[in-house]
Amino acid sequence: MDHGDALMQAYNRAAARQASECEICSGKAVYTCPKCGAVVDHTHENDYTCDIHGFVSPIRDYDGARICGDGQCGSPRAL
Repeated sequence: MDHGDALMQAYNRAAARQASECEICSGKAVYTCPKCGAVVDHTHENDYTCDIHGFVSPIRDYDGARICGDGQCGSPRAL
């Protein structure tokens, strides 16, 4: 096995670990766009994207917290 294969396997293990710990990937939470309410896509680098509005700070459905780009909770959403 060369260095490149070992590195790729390490990246794959890290990605699998992140996905297993992610509340979105595991189905524990749904994040929605604050503008249109669509479910947003995400990366494990704390990027959240809406197909219509691009990068957004989504709202976590189960408690209404707004999530900013660094993955931290902001103020609860005003209804």
